[in-house]
Amino acid sequence: MSSYNRIVRPELTIEPDPTNPDPDNRPSIGQEAFYHVLAISSDRRVLLFGARRLPKVVRASVTIMDTARKTTAIDDPARWAGWPEPIALVPIPGRGGTVLQPHVDPKELARQRSFDFEAPGQREQIDIALKIENQPEIHFWNNTSYRHGGIHSHLERHRLAPGEYDVRVTLRCAGQTWMRWFRLSNKGLSWRDVSLAPLP
Repeated sequence: MSSYNRIVRPELTIEPDPTNPDPDNRPSIGQEAFYHVLAISSDRRVLLFGARRLPKVVRASVTIMDTARKTTAIDDPARWAGWPEPIALVPIPGRGGTVLQPHVDPKELARQRSFDFEAPGQREQIDIALKIENQPEIHFWNNTSYRHGGIHSHLERHRLAPGEYDVRVTLRCAGQTWMRWFRLSNKGLSWRDVSLAPLP
């Protein structure tokens, strides 16, 4: 790698999302609570002959380890929350006339395989988990969740029983890799019993 490329290469960090549900600052959130982390592009203005590279074609993945069983529960591509839901309304003929039903849009899924950062310091949410109030389990959430009936119907492999999990978030861009670990804890029926915190 040339000195030029080393100087202008893109940089990313992975941080907790301060807007995640928190009993201290968000007392009422309804029936569903989402938990995210943030991917942040460097705000360092590294210039060489007027050049600065921002992270482009960034791919994200999430690995979730069951700490009690010491097994891998999830190892999947992540969902960039900034993308729209990958759903298209498809007209379906019926006895009462044509109705629009939501279906996964393959073109939108293909478009959402990566994310481009457009500005230094840009912060983008990555989905990690969904908690439905009064249900004991928590669900890993990504674009494949939309293939199975919407927010209340998930693949069994996305269902995580109560307990603690180590979550590794990985970003890849321009031959570089960034990783950070978090602890996902789900100890009850409410979103108040769930936390997602960085590991040291």
